[in-house]
Amino acid sequence: MKHTMTQHITPRRPAAEPREFAPLHSYVDPRTQRSVRRLTNWPTCNCVGTYMHHHAFTGDGNGVVFASDRSGRFEQYRLDLRDNYVTRLTWRSSTPPESAYKEAISTISPNGTELIFQDGLEVLGVNIASVDTRLIARGDPSWQLMQWDSVADDGARVFCVFRDGDGRWGIATGGDGGMLEVLTRFDSQVTNVTHVLPIPDAELSLTFNLFPDRQDDASETSARRARAWRLDGRTGKLTPFLISPVGSRATHEFWGRGLDGQPRLFFHRKTVGTWVPASVESIDADGGDMRQHLNSADRLLGHSCLSRDGRVLVTDVQSPTVNELIRTDMTTGAHDVLCWPNSTSESSQLSHVHPVLDQSAKRLLFNSDVSGRAAVYMIELEPTAPSQNKATVR
Repeated sequence: MKHTMTQHITPRRPAAEPREFAPLHSYVDPRTQRSVRRLTNWPTCNCVGTYMHHHAFTGDGNGVVFASDRSGRFEQYRLDLRDNYVTRLTWRSSTPPESAYKEAISTISPNGTELIFQDGLEVLGVNIASVDTRLIARGDPSWQLMQWDSVADDGARVFCVFRDGDGRWGIATGGDGGMLEVLTRFDSQVTNVTHVLPIPDAELSLTFNLFPDRQDDASETSARRARAWRLDGRTGKLTPFLISPVGSRATHEFWGRGLDGQPRLFFHRKTVGTWVPASVESIDADGGDMRQHLNSADRLLGHSCLSRDGRVLVTDVQSPTVNELIRTDMTTGAHDVLCWPNSTSESSQLSHVHPVLDQSAKRLLFNSDVSGRAAVYMIELEPTAPSQNKATVR
């Protein structure tokens, strides 16, 4: 089932808005002495970058995309890093979702020229340069809910979670401007589906989470304790895939590539009941070869992102108001602290740091509400190796 991204241009903006100058503010992190740039400075609204496994930097490296609720709901904007001008990219027409943060999630397409986002039951792509918008796929009007989740590595299709008219959850895919095609529906015992992620190099194969989450219950079977399941979309076969040992739980997984170029599923392992000790680990595309990349006895390791070549891992810490960003050299296992966002890291997603690397691993985007409102920050990453010689955070 091969989809091609045909053009379905749809007018989405009432009129062209002028580009707006956005002065950047820089400061020196007092603990690491690294320069940090605050990219968004609108004092009366929240601004956030995208989720950790999505892409926020344009293909040419000259811009970043972020979401802001300055219009009353979250819309997407582009900041040109060369001249500090901001351009609005989206004008949503649907009723806002139950979770406003879902509107903040978008991604730059694999070719780096298009922003992919959702408006109601439509998944859309907006050209970052021209702001022309096209329909990528549309959900069934009978669905109660739909949430866009991810894009295939080749950009040819998107994957969405939906809840149908009978209240059953499922996963669908599409990309030719038509209706989404259902890959699978789950039975009524499933209460939610999240983190639908295409497996690199495996056509129509996905991993995802099923709820309720039973990882904390040591009396459950290993299959029922699975954090992530695997779906072969060609055959419909479902298998438990990521299962953390009893007494621990896996969270915040994403696909990346190891140093050998092969796909690996990276995840955070946390201790049930206490969070710590915590670690960042990975398994291969067959669910084996578990490896540990970073661990800590007392730091609340939260979210991670990986460079495209698999050489740099950046991890945030979710300790409230006192938290750092840790860089790990995946070649040597060495690590260092990049800076201290010191976000509140509360239950609201707006307070989560969610680091995102650019394609070359020379720039890092992250969020912090240390100023009282969520804002987007960026640091330049020098090519020098981290100073610590162990992937253990003390």
